[in-house]
Amino acid sequence: MKKYFLNIILIFSTLLMIFSCEKEIEVNLPDGDPKIVIEGYIEQDSFPFLYITRSTPYFEEVTLATLINLVVKNATVTVSDGQLSETLDFIEDTTQFPYFKYQGKVIKGEPGKKYYLTVTAEGKTYTSITTIPYPVQLDSANFKVDKTIDRDSLGFLWFYFVDPDTLGNYYRLSSMVHNQDRRFFHPFASVAEDKIINNQFVEFSTYRGQDPFANFENDTNNYRWYFRVGDTILFKFSSIDVRTYNFWNTVELDYAGGDNPFSAPITIRTNIEGGALGIWGGYAYDTDTVIATYRF
Repeated sequence: MKKYFLNIILIFSTLLMIFSCEKEIEVNLPDGDPKIVIEGYIEQDSFPFLYITRSTPYFEEVTLATLINLVVKNATVTVSDGQLSETLDFIEDTTQFPYFKYQGKVIKGEPGKKYYLTVTAEGKTYTSITTIPYPVQLDSANFKVDKTIDRDSLGFLWFYFVDPDTLGNYYRLSSMVHNQDRRFFHPFASVAEDKIINNQFVEFSTYRGQDPFANFENDTNNYRWYFRVGDTILFKFSSIDVRTYNFWNTVELDYAGGDNPFSAPITIRTNIEGGALGIWGGYAYDTDTVIATYRF
């Protein structure tokens, strides 16, 4: 009994010491210097376009208004293919957030060509080079119902292709549901390389890409990631160069880590020179249209 009583005293004393030593500490974390962020695209048969914004402090409250205020509206953006050169126009585009972009109207992307980017913004100059690869052709694509859930109208898009016999092919996926999506959206884990599929016939599935500004509060079952029977699915299978792959791969790995304090830190691999963040990427593509019907 004496030993038991002594143990209680020791436990109580230890708890008292722990709680009496608690002290609220406020740590003022310095904000990093804001950086220019560039997200640029040039796709085969299309004019180039770019979004240019500033980075924001990690803990700053993010609203629609603050995001729009981060747009850099007075940059000079030049794109060249080595022969022609043009300065892009700053325009409003309400179909794509953040609603303002720099848009070309002279140079169109062609597979096999390099494209040079120069951005002058807020007293600094940034440059980049990207290549549009030759597109890898799809063999076919179809819709299959997901048999692991209790909804027989939901499923994934399956696609098939032959990877070329030369190692070093990189891909990015996107899709759009006709009369539902306002543009093509990429799924999470949208990029792939051919290290383990080189020169092979490949079959792969993908789920529906999401509009980041859509409201999914009532989608408690996460059905938004599925295509549905009756959907008309436009699928885009893009070929990209290695630096475009490295950027989006590290972005997606970083996103997958989320707020987990034990996840390894990821360095986003930009191809922008001069101190800016982001990507200037070239895309070639093949497309297919799939009408989702019952198929198991």
